[in-house]
Amino acid sequence: MNKKNKLLIVGSNFGYEHYKILKKYYNFDISVHSPNILTKKNKFKKAELIDDFSLLKKNNQFHTIVCCTKPLIQKKIINMIIKKEILCKYIMLEKPLSNNLKLVENFLRFCINNKIYLRINFTYINLNISKLISRHLISGNFEKAIFELSFLHHYFKEKNSSWKNFISDGGGFINYYLIHIIFLFVNIFSKIKLEKVNPILNEGVFSGVDVYFKSQNKVNLELRVRIDQDQYMHNYSIYKKNEHINVYATQKDWYKKYIFEKINKYKISKKKEINENVESTISINYKKLFTRYNKKKISKYYNSIYLTEKICKKINDKITKYDFKKMQSM
Repeated sequence: MNKKNKLLIVGSNFGYEHYKILKKYYNFDISVHSPNILTKKNKFKKAELIDDFSLLKKNNQFHTIVCCTKPLIQKKIINMIIKKEILCKYIMLEKPLSNNLKLVENFLRFCINNKIYLRINFTYINLNISKLISRHLISGNFEKAIFELSFLHHYFKEKNSSWKNFISDGGGFINYYLIHIIFLFVNIFSKIKLEKVNPILNEGVFSGVDVYFKSQNKVNLELRVRIDQDQYMHNYSIYKKNEHINVYATQKDWYKKYIFEKINKYKISKKKEINENVESTISINYKKLFTRYNKKKISKYYNSIYLTEKICKKINDKITKYDFKKMQSM
């Protein structure tokens, strides 16, 4: 009987979604680390449960490491890998890789030099609607694309201390939401330039941001985000001279359903419904992670990661004075 490869999952909340996919499609000997993992043993019935972080250094050789935890813990895991305190051949990380660009650069270089296969769990790019949008933007002739999102940020619903709220903790809506769309832009156009960042205030309270980009083929890209709206909106418009593409989500969940419309001379010439499946977006990333090593493709992918994180940092630098954590202390 062949011995199973060892896989470590760090984090037990979103880590459970990864656990289900890995159990469904792969045959690993799985360990799960979380400080409270023993309270969740009924969910991870066929996994080794590790509640002591220091034990990771003792039993430190893994085929794959999956990190589904807050940025502070992910940073510790990355540093342990760089120092070779834990060893792996494949690694799946959450976005952002880190809010420290130097660490991002060092880790990407380390992965290249040591032939470690890295994947960041960017799921939005794997949606059917994202692939359709990409095909239209790549086809050329488009002059402008406007991506509009509005929602009520959960910090406005109920003030809490979750890292997901705060830029200074590696969260914030740029790192948690918009990084997906920025990564999509980077992959469509290879090179995009951040032109302008406009923070939006509503009666003195930070309520969103408008971000302007220019692509290498002169397409103007705009991101308009409002985080204080009760009415949810997720709408994309792509314009050329006599035609535009309109895409909108029909539910609050990004990963459920979209409507795609092609409009000619103010009339809808084509309309179709696009259904999505969140499990498939994660499983696609694992399929790509375990693909045969190709240095050229991997280098291109790593460059996309770095550019995305660099752009996100520049945007965050423009709005960090409005960080909810700073507002809490005022």
